[in-house]
Amino acid sequence: MKGTAGIYVHLGSDASPMMGNHVIPAGEGSYDWKEVTAEIVAPAEAVKAAVGTVLHGTGTAWFDDFSLEPKAGPGIQCAAAACEELPAG
Repeated sequence: MKGTAGIYVHLGSDASPMMGNHVIPAGEGSYDWKEVTAEIVAPAEAVKAAVGTVLHGTGTAWFDDFSLEPKAGPGIQCAAAACEELPAG
């Protein structure tokens, strides 16, 4: 891969979907699998999180075994949308 890859997390609500916007860098160039972690504090009013991957550059970035874990408070509920694959070119 030429460029950088990462994971984005958008935090918010129906009324304000972008209360928080975080990009967690996963690295640049080619390398074997590695663990990427981040700690994010959500605004108290946030009730939704949208999570996805980003690739700034060319090539292929692979992501596997993703999880969200609350540090404290009530558990979270998750619903996954269908995987998205962009056509090459």
